[in-house]
Amino acid sequence: MHPMIAYLRRELRKAADPKKARPMRAYMKNVQPFYGIPMPARRNIFHSAQKKFTIATYDEYETVIKELWRGKFREELYLAVDIAMYYKTFRSDRAMRLYEWMLKSADNWDTVDTVASHLVGDLVLQNRKHESILKKWTRSKNKWLRRTALLAHLRHKKKTNRHLLEETILSMMDEREFFIQKAIGWILRQYAYTNSKRVTQFVKKHSGRLSRLAKREALKHQNKRIRS
Repeated sequence: MHPMIAYLRRELRKAADPKKARPMRAYMKNVQPFYGIPMPARRNIFHSAQKKFTIATYDEYETVIKELWRGKFREELYLAVDIAMYYKTFRSDRAMRLYEWMLKSADNWDTVDTVASHLVGDLVLQNRKHESILKKWTRSKNKWLRRTALLAHLRHKKKTNRHLLEETILSMMDEREFFIQKAIGWILRQYAYTNSKRVTQFVKKHSGRLSRLAKREALKHQNKRIRS
């Protein structure tokens, strides 16, 4: 085991707060036990570990992330994402398989959305060949991969591949899955900061198919309201 993992787990146990753990677990629908450690304290633990231990190779990067991702407590998974984000040197094309593995084994949005919008999204910007992976994910039975096919565009702003984004939304528009509809609304709302007119036109054109949730989320920060 990489020494960073043992250190992180020891520090997590020391910082555990059962009183905070119960509501944190309840908020996430009891998917996994929590130590009850808020994000700032968790990141302080990681920064302390990062000063003591080195992740020097991609293989170490993947090993540490996978070991934490398989952890019993939710904060271990959050640390896996923190580490994946921090070591930018290893966020290369090679890492796409690792991020896909994380997404396939995820069980709720809290461990998906940063992987989708930052890790996968940044790789797509670095190398547009990864757009073919997003297209494949739109047809996946795994809802978190489908959600990622949407949220990978979240931070692209003017570099958004609008045609791919709209194609992806259209392919999932008729789904009733809450996390997909929420993601459709979220990505449209975010893209509206870059191209408000286009989003308004898109929502108006497809108003009959878009769910109320998706439309409400898409137009949340716009003055103009479209009625179906």
